[in-house]
Amino acid sequence: DQKRILPISSIQEGCYDIRDVALSVPTVVGRDGVISCIEVGLWPKEVQALRSSGNVLRQTVKTVLQRIGA
Repeated sequence: DQKRILPISSIQEGCYDIRDVALSVPTVVGRDGVISCIEVGLWPKEVQALRSSGNVLRQTVKTVLQRIGA
């Protein structure tokens, strides 16, 4: 249980105000999985781009689920 910081993809629950989409961000990982994300200092333009990526991924998942009837 070393609680290492790793660049893993996990469902975000508020990191950079992003929720309900999996993105790769620096994450503290312990014995039981994700402990917390680490918000590194980003320029406002970079934060906006990250949020935009999250929105695109969320919409893509929604579209795929609709098409397969899930």
